[in-house]
Amino acid sequence: MHQQKALISLVSMNGIKYLYMSIPEIYRIFLETTGVSTDSRTIKSGNFYIALSGQHFDGNNFAEEAIDRGASFSLVESSKYTQGTKRKDLEGKIIEVDNTLVTLQDLATYHRRQFSIPVLAITGTNGKTTTKELVADVLQTKYRIVKTEENLNNHIGVPLTLLRIAQTTEIVIVEMGASHLLDIAELCAIAEPTHGVITNIGTAHLEGFGSKAGVTEAKSKLYEWLRDHQGTVFVNKNDKDLTGLIYRIDSHQFLNNVWYGDKQPPLNKNLFGDFNKENMKTAMAIGEHFEVRKVDIKKALQEYEFKSMRSEQINTARENKIILDAYNANPSSMKASLEAFAKFSTPKTKWVVLGDMKELGESTEREHRELLWEISRHGFTNVILIGEELGIANQASKKYAEFKTLEECLRSYFLRGIKKSVVLIKGSHSMKLWELVKEL
Repeated sequence: MHQQKALISLVSMNGIKYLYMSIPEIYRIFLETTGVSTDSRTIKSGNFYIALSGQHFDGNNFAEEAIDRGASFSLVESSKYTQGTKRKDLEGKIIEVDNTLVTLQDLATYHRRQFSIPVLAITGTNGKTTTKELVADVLQTKYRIVKTEENLNNHIGVPLTLLRIAQTTEIVIVEMGASHLLDIAELCAIAEPTHGVITNIGTAHLEGFGSKAGVTEAKSKLYEWLRDHQGTVFVNKNDKDLTGLIYRIDSHQFLNNVWYGDKQPPLNKNLFGDFNKENMKTAMAIGEHFEVRKVDIKKALQEYEFKSMRSEQINTARENKIILDAYNANPSSMKASLEAFAKFSTPKTKWVVLGDMKELGESTEREHRELLWEISRHGFTNVILIGEELGIANQASKKYAEFKTLEECLRSYFLRGIKKSVVLIKGSHSMKLWELVKEL
């Protein structure tokens, strides 16, 4: 079994008791490894495997397999690790705790506290990941950075980001997502940021927040954390939601506020939508604050390529230009994309292809009806709707082409008649609208 000392019962940073080892003891083991992995299928030699459980999986079942694949140690939950200790070769390699997720989070916080470097937290309803990538491109012209990979921005992804901090790291960029009221507060307690920015406040995850006021309350936890810990906040002075929030949170000006928004970003030929201009303004302000040379800021922003299905522009063999913004969607981002597409200057025919928005709770029907009103307001006529909710909203007028599922749309051959056009594709991630690109 694991190298058990006397049976120790210590309270962790988050109030959970560990059975055998304190966080400093587990940390010493972590330092002997080549990094943390939570996926036994992608283990690299020398990794520290942490077994997490979800609704449809239990990582404890793969603790031994992870070691066979090259992990040096596996961290498991005592109540779930059922394979026993039949193999002598595993002695000292299996570490048991009450809660592996809390251990992961506490381990990450403990590691983060070993470094006196800036930790920049980025949250907001829309633009978090794009802003994070823009900021990273700017800062890495001068600094060695660690950033959130892809959009691993939750209670698991944030700790994994922190545990990648190395002795050479100079700045950490942590993206923070939220779908419930206290998510940002929890992530701040884990990452302990020194700097922060909220990109905007809109309507998303209403099922978890209830209303825009709930979204505002959740995002405000970043400002509150930085106020209470003498941190620095970057505030877009042109955003009334953010300026109002900062004055409510920090009426006595305890924060080191950096106001921005007046300077225009450099021209980027791949830029789509004013919302991405605001993301670039944020990256400019943060770069200037950290004394990156203006010439390097300009070059990084000019050369940035929008990717990962976020305002990504794709040219196809049928001479279509696809604006693929299908990583996620909510009422705020849908409205912004439609406004941007309406302003998009092109001699080609425009097509709008939209998919259902998810996690809107009781607001689902209303928000989808309002989305169709937005389409009509901008005068779009070539429109394809995909999903049951958009179909319900379209029932009254039957004004637009509709398909209940993505598969139904693909089987219809409808898309193959679209040529030499500009096509906006946007919908929630679960709609998988990126699969439409191959038909265009």
